[in-house]
This record gives sequence, structure tokens and C-alpha cells, in this order.
Amino acid sequence: MPPNRNGIFSAQSFFSNELQSREYFFIILIVVLAFLAGYLYRKNNGNGKPVKGKGTAENSPHSTMNPQSAEELQIPHTGIHILFFENLRIISGTGEDIAAKLTPKLKQLFILLTISSIDFKTRFKGITTEKLNTTLWPDHPRENVKNNRNVSINHLRSLLDEIGGIEIVYNKNLWYVSFDDSVRFDLMDYFKLKESFMKSDDPRKDMKNLLNLIGKGKLLDDCNFDWLDNYKIKIHEDIVSFLLKAVQMVNNKMDDDELLSAAQVILKYDTLNEFAMQLKIRQLLKLGKTKAARDYFITYTNEYKDILGQNYKQSFEKIKNNGLFDN
Repeated sequence: MPPNRNGIFSAQSFFSNELQSREYFFIILIVVLAFLAGYLYRKNNGNGKPVKGKGTAENSPHSTMNPQSAEELQIPHTGIHILFFENLRIISGTGEDIAAKLTPKLKQLFILLTISSIDFKTRFKGITTEKLNTTLWPDHPRENVKNNRNVSINHLRSLLDEIGGIEIVYNKNLWYVSFDDSVRFDLMDYFKLKESFMKSDDPRKDMKNLLNLIGKGKLLDDCNFDWLDNYKIKIHEDIVSFLLKAVQMVNNKMDDDELLSAAQVILKYDTLNEFAMQLKIRQLLKLGKTKAARDYFITYTNEYKDILGQNYKQSFEKIKNNGLFDN
């Protein structure tokens, strides 16, 4: 009797389907195991963050040009921040630093427009077209300056439009920068803190906020333009003058660490300030750091001689016994 061909084909189909099912099962199993292995690897190697090493952006010679996040700069992600103390930073609400996208000329344009928009009492002013031209394009032919200025302003406007909140305005023959309420500007904050300090109910707290704000670094340390030097000097002198007065006012409400911080911030802006030097030494001694006090005195006297060409006259022992806040 001939074999049942339908039976043979049914058996072949059954075994073929069975093999296919097993293949699919093993493929799925391999994929799942690979996923689990990758997950466990990432978990054990820093939550999936790449290990810093050769070839990463952080070790690249151009890494300083990459935008920094607000988290790296210890700035809240909410709102927009313009930072002039230490280095120029323009931080968007998402934490991107668009200052890294600015050419040197656009940086100068933004800084000039910004500082021309405020005075020491935080009232808006502005800058004329002629002053803008002669400051940023002093040696250019007059016919080229207008084109250079317009191209630069349009480019800067387009970059600022990416983050919003900051507008370049031309009104009544004056250029200036306008900020909305989402923008925080640290130099403006300094002026406001300074103004409120004299009538504050908690001057110690305001002093802490002030030192945190201006203690990060001197004004626009990474921006070296000849026309900017006088403005920097003016601001630095204002900071030193105000801090000296403020410390005299609230020293009896500050602890030793706070007074030491105040001295160090003053010295950041005026390395040879004698009052701040003596205050720093006194506070180090009160904190039991005698060696650090002596080492700093040596450093100060060496720098004093290098800059002024003469020896510092007071001895360390005399400074130890100096009553800084005695009436």
C-alpha cells in the first residue's frame, strides 16, 4: 500500500514549524540576555555615563569652547542668566551657554551694549552709534563701519533670539540691551545688593550673598579688550571700597570664617590691600592657622616689594597685635 503522502507532508510541516518556533525563541532569548547584560554593564559603570579618557570632549584641546551646562556652573536651570563675574556666560533656560558661540567681536558688542545699558544705580542709559563705531571699529573706513555694525548686530540678535528674554533696542539715537523678568544679571544683582545692604534688616545674610556673588572671580576675566580695562578698574574699585565699608559696619555680627572670606574677596580685587591683608592674618590666627598666616604674610610682602619696589614696613608680630576694629 503506497505511503500516505499527505501524512508525510503533515509530519514535515509539523517538524519544520517546531524548528522555526525554537529558532524564534532562541533569538528572542539572546536579544533579552544582551539587553540585560548591557543594562548591568551601564549600571556598574556610572549609570551609563561615558568614562572620561582620551578622545572625549573634556580632554580635547578645544573643550573650553564647548557650551557648559548650568549644572556645571551651579546655576539653576530656570530662567536666563547673564554672568560677568569670573568669565562671560550667557546661560539659557535649558542650561546652554551661548557665549561659547560668540566670536570675539560679538562678545565685545554684547558686553559694550550691556554695560552701556546700566549705570551704578541700575538705571538704563545706552550708547550712541558714533561711540559704538569708534569703540569697536576704530580703524575701519567710515563706509565699512555701518555694514560691519549692522551685520554684527543682526548676528548677535539671532543668537539672543534662541534663548529669548534679551533684546537689542535702538531708540532715540541710543543702543541698549533690554531684559525681561526671566533674566538674572549678576552685575545688576551686585548693584541691587549694594543698594539694599545699607538699609537691610539682616546685613549678615546680605554680606554672605554679596561675597558668594562677587567671590567667584573678577569681572570678565576671560575678556581682555583695551576699551574694557577702565570699566573693569572702575567696578573693581567700587567693590573694594564698598566691602571695606561693609565689613567695618557688620564685623561684630560676622563669625571668623565669614570675616576671613570677606578679606579673601577684597584681596581678589586688590591684592595689596593692607586692611584686607591684616584682617586675613588676624582671622587665620584666630582659627589656629598660624603657619598659614605666616606663609601668607611672606607671600604678601614679596608681592608688595615686586610691585612697589620697596619693603613692607610692618612686621608680622606687629600685625598680630593690631586692633583692626578698635575705635
